[in-house]
Amino acid sequence: MTKKHLFLFWTLLSLTACAQTPNALRAEATPTEKGLTSQMLYGFLLGEIASQRGDKRLSAEVYLDLAQRTRDARVAKRAAELAAHTQDIGHSTKATRLWLELEPNAERARHALVLLLVKSGQLDEAVQETRHWLTRVGATGEAGVWQFLPGLYARAPKPEAALDALARLAEGYAEVAEAPFAVARMAQQIDQPARALKAVDAALKRRPDWERAALLKAQVLLGAGDQATLDWLAAFLRAQPKANEVRAAYA
Repeated sequence: MTKKHLFLFWTLLSLTACAQTPNALRAEATPTEKGLTSQMLYGFLLGEIASQRGDKRLSAEVYLDLAQRTRDARVAKRAAELAAHTQDIGHSTKATRLWLELEPNAERARHALVLLLVKSGQLDEAVQETRHWLTRVGATGEAGVWQFLPGLYARAPKPEAALDALARLAEGYAEVAEAPFAVARMAQQIDQPARALKAVDAALKRRPDWERAALLKAQVLLGAGDQATLDWLAAFLRAQPKANEVRAAYA
């Protein structure tokens, strides 16, 4: 729906409201008490009917307009969810930004916004939003965020550029083993074994007993042959004899 169509829509709703009795108008004159004006109610009805009939674009546009009017995070969330079905990245990004603005602690909104920015090739903005995300979750939640990032950044139109962006982001987290590990995972996904090996070595330097990193390195080394992989696993087990997962893989 264009701005012109939205204007006509709200005008028609206003005319409909004017046709009501004076008592009805007075009853609806205090939206802060009842929460909804007649126009907003009609908007919600239109949005839901459009969604049920499969017109996700119209529904998403109506809900975004409602979210901008109400400044309600729940409405913005609904607008973002509907926009996700339209395949319109620009509209989805706008709705998700509003949702995040109204509900800054919404991790789903932050996750969705980073993905949208990555998919549209806005990597600098994606990195900036990821930093905000990491700051929000704090030290106790960082590992969970880093776990998501390889899959998110790999969906960029230019995966190698996205890998560079993720690597730049990881440089700012010198003490966090999950940061280079995320880079290693993405590098492996997009067939960059040399970069994957360098990054996983950095992760193991920070956490020498980390079995997940050791197993990832073994997978990367498979490209150099079975013997290189076996040699690495044997060396790791000599240094970490209690590494049962690695021992099972070595067997």
